[in-house]
Amino acid sequence: MTGNRLEMQNISLAFSGFRALSNVAFTLTGDRCMR
Repeated sequence: MTGNRLEMQNISLAFSGFRALSNVAFTLTGDRCMR
């Protein structure tokens, strides 16, 4: 039970990290396209 809970937390953490990373990448490429 505890291991499964930890795994879910790990997945959500990795997912939020991925979203933040792609958000930054989108901002960088968008900024480059605007210029």
